[in-house]
Amino acid sequence: MLNADIIRKDDDRYQVMAMVDDLQNVLPSMSLGLNPEILELGMAYRFFLGWSADHSIWMLWAVDVDDPTGQPRPDHLVAWLTDPPEKNLEAITDGLIELFRKARRRPWITDDDIRATLETLDFSIPTVEALLPDAPDRWRPLPARFGVLFALSEGWGVNREMFLAWQRHDADSIIATLAEGRRDGTLLIYTLQTENVMPMEPYEIDWPLLRRGKNPPQAKAVKEAQRLCRIYQHVERTVGFGATTPAFDSAVIRLAVSGRTPDDAINNWYAVAKPLRRLLRKYHLDAARTR
Repeated sequence: MLNADIIRKDDDRYQVMAMVDDLQNVLPSMSLGLNPEILELGMAYRFFLGWSADHSIWMLWAVDVDDPTGQPRPDHLVAWLTDPPEKNLEAITDGLIELFRKARRRPWITDDDIRATLETLDFSIPTVEALLPDAPDRWRPLPARFGVLFALSEGWGVNREMFLAWQRHDADSIIATLAEGRRDGTLLIYTLQTENVMPMEPYEIDWPLLRRGKNPPQAKAVKEAQRLCRIYQHVERTVGFGATTPAFDSAVIRLAVSGRTPDDAINNWYAVAKPLRRLLRKYHLDAARTR
């Protein structure tokens, strides 16, 4: 049964932490993260989400940004959640951060507060069909989500607010964003990754979106197994000792698509590229910026 609470003073934090099988650094979703109070918390704390081996128990750590180690300890535990209907990391993270926010506003939190928070959470996970038009048939029912990463020129940096500002949830909004061109020393990389399933798509082909490239498909690394495709900005030239991209060179939009075999990856690339090209025309993209 879905339940949650904050970590209270008399809770055995060491016993709770002993249940953790794995954990990762997390951020609130864009819808929650733009709340001014949540933004303030994001400046003061690093959040970590942990879970038990059977994914029935989930825990949140809030580590002060000034903590010398920056690593979660038992005294950083702030909230827990049990038995979510789906393993939706975004909904679980948002719910636990919201409970932490409410607990900081006053010295107690009621069952009604907890129930109200849980009732706002949507644990459903979108499918590829809703995110990527005309995706290959076998991809369409898979639960998945777009994430954003950045490639930076020398002297440029990234912060947590950038992940919130540049998060996009479907191919349409991603193409609209990339069509606006490059943001100085930052290149945007959007990845579509499955959640809770491991597709057998071990090959990937990476070509400019508006034309077929010459390079053949490549085998993906094991850690990239859940990635179905990437839509991203790319600058070919590199400069400096660190071989980073020049800050003000124009970027091309590239598309990398996975497949079961090299030929399958190429077929999938054409299937995905066609509707994305239509979206480029929809946004009146200057072709000189993307070829």
